Amino acid sequence: MAVKEPKVNAQYLEAMTLRDLNDEQRLERVAIKGATIRDKTLNHVVFDEVVFEDCIFEACTFHRLEFLDCILNNCHFNNNTVKNSTLIRTAFNNSRLDGTHFESTHLEHVRLSDVSARYLGFTKAKLKNVAFHAVRMPEATFFHTTLEKIELTEVTLDQSIIHDTRFKGVDLSKASIAGMKMNLPDIKGALIAPEQAELLLDVIGVKIKRT
Repeated sequence: MAVKEPKVNAQYLEAMTLRDLNDEQRLERVAIKGATIRDKTLNHVVFDEVVFEDCIFEACTFHRLEFLDCILNNCHFNNNTVKNSTLIRTAFNNSRLDGTHFESTHLEHVRLSDVSARYLGFTKAKLKNVAFHAVRMPEATFFHTTLEKIELTEVTLDQSIIHDTRFKGVDLSKASIAGMKMNLPDIKGALIAPEQAELLLDVIGVKIKRT
């Protein structure tokens, strides 16, 4: 699967200091370092060709947020609610998304690498061409979410809850799925490793008799 990388030309980015965000604000072709935004409700903020370094976005509610061709390095994006939003060609690297929830949000050509994301949530979201690599996301939730061309490598999904989200065609063989809760229609058609089969038998009510 080919996830398109953000179209960012670092030499043309203007360094800026971000002290606050406001509704309908649009930031383009900038590099932002060390910003902290907490406890805000924001409507239609657009980031276009932006690189974030060591930034904190925490306990915020974003409506119609747009990340277009963005890179977030060593950032904390924790405990946020992101609704009716769009992330296109965006990369999260060595960052945290613990407790963040994406609702009715479209993610396409998005890459998460070396990310901590306990309690990460998706509700009525659409994920297309999204790659999770070295992502620790135990107790994640996927509710009524559409998955298309998803890549999972070295991913922890232990104790996650899946409901009305089809994993057909998704390769789970390189993910840890201990205690994952889902219904048979959700897991049908997924690819698993032989050693994972026993973990999923409870989904269809089959018990292994030990001799």
